[in-house]
Amino acid sequence: MSSRNSIIPGALLFLILFSPIVMGKARVLPGKETYAPARFKGIIRNFRGSADSIGIELARNVIADFSGSGNLSKFVLMNVHPAKDGTFSFELPTSTEPGRLTLSMVQFNPDKKRMEPFLSDSYGYIVETGDNLFLDLKYDPSLENVVIKFSGKGSERYNCMAQIKAEMNHQNNIIGEKWVSALVNKNYDYILGKEFLDVNTHGYLEALKVLDSYRNKISRTAYDVMNADIFGATYGWLLGNYKAQMSDKRNTIEVRKKFYDHAISVNIPSLNPTHEIKKDNNYAFSDQYKYWYFINSRIIRLLHVGENISFSFPDLFDNIYNDKTIQGFLKEKLLAECLIMPNVMLYADLNQPGYDSCYQKALLFIKTPYIKNYLLANMQTKRGAVPYNFAFTDQSGKIVHLSDFAGKVVFQDTWFTGCGGCAIFHQLFESEIYPKFKDNPDFVMVSINSDKTKEMWIKSMQTDKYTSQEYINLNTNRQGSDDDPISEYYNSNLAPFLLIIDKKGKIYSRLYPTAPEDIIRDINEALSQK
Repeated sequence: MSSRNSIIPGALLFLILFSPIVMGKARVLPGKETYAPARFKGIIRNFRGSADSIGIELARNVIADFSGSGNLSKFVLMNVHPAKDGTFSFELPTSTEPGRLTLSMVQFNPDKKRMEPFLSDSYGYIVETGDNLFLDLKYDPSLENVVIKFSGKGSERYNCMAQIKAEMNHQNNIIGEKWVSALVNKNYDYILGKEFLDVNTHGYLEALKVLDSYRNKISRTAYDVMNADIFGATYGWLLGNYKAQMSDKRNTIEVRKKFYDHAISVNIPSLNPTHEIKKDNNYAFSDQYKYWYFINSRIIRLLHVGENISFSFPDLFDNIYNDKTIQGFLKEKLLAECLIMPNVMLYADLNQPGYDSCYQKALLFIKTPYIKNYLLANMQTKRGAVPYNFAFTDQSGKIVHLSDFAGKVVFQDTWFTGCGGCAIFHQLFESEIYPKFKDNPDFVMVSINSDKTKEMWIKSMQTDKYTSQEYINLNTNRQGSDDDPISEYYNSNLAPFLLIIDKKGKIYSRLYPTAPEDIIRDINEALSQK
């Protein structure tokens, strides 16, 4: 099995904490809102007129922090246009769970003829029922970013988060420089030693001081979530970098093993040593803690260093499922995230029957309705499920149906212009996978583009960056990557979106752009079926 590399550069220290929570289109589950909305008023001090507006992204009931999670989560995405004097107001729905709010300044892009964010205050502020705030926004040229001052009911929580962000940015500069310098000079003993761990722990404790100064001014839930954010960003970054170095084949086996040995033995303090269930349930609202720290730490323990770096997906799932120290809501979130987080697939040997078995285990364990409903709605890609029988047009305007390929094995790749992962996968597929099957009369490669204009699709197709003109090339009738029927049917707007459909017209496997051996194995298995 080939190495699956997941690299988190040292210069991106703590970036995972401050990345926007929401990516993808808003789709809101039906249901009556019974909680008081969060109310916001404010002003943009250096307002320039119709070119400026405020981008609002609110995530609630989110399973995981990645594009594609939003199709069944309660997202709110909107642009708020201020009045002529720069004032604005808006309301956001709330529930028993905290929401995560990202704010950005939005400008009209004349080239693309649409509004686009150009400056983002991307903390992921915690929104609670009853918030009633005033926001003072001003562009600071020295920072090249928007500075926001909060006042009103709930403002202590927002100001606390803003101060934590500033403190961790400061720590980012210190720790990031030390990490990069040590790597450049191959001073591995330093970054694997106690001193560097202490530097990271100092950064965590300094941010924690800020949080503790607000402890009596914010809710217990908000405190726990922010603590988990800081902890996950600090030590998740550390483990992520260890994992990147131990899986980087540019390093010698000796260096990679040194990182592996250290990663599985490093003495990271426990966030919840007494396993208090209330804390664990609150930590479940922090993606930085759940994936970047918790799941990352389990992945590292399952990896081995050598020519092959991988593990069976059920090994990871069962490692979490059988852990008696975690229970309830946190375990539900971890199991669901393990099943749907694409980064996991960079390392896991993904065999569809094993994956489907884990899926069924999770459905029996999980009790929280929206988590279970999300998993139930994403069962369209299990083995034997009925695929979407598309009817899309090729470049000549001819309508092509999936059913036209009955009796053949179909490899279906859905992509859009500008998708870096789509371009990388195409190069992998074209060089290592397609040559093995292109002359097989029972194999068909269908490349589906979701660009909104035929011109953009044709131009991209002709570059051979995302697809080959040897394939059957189709477009989703110019409906766009968020609204195309494939995203709607499979409840996923991830790209590339890869499926193998067997000779009987049923889904054989859902694939991720990982090692080519996995994909070759599944295609061969599907071809061998009668």
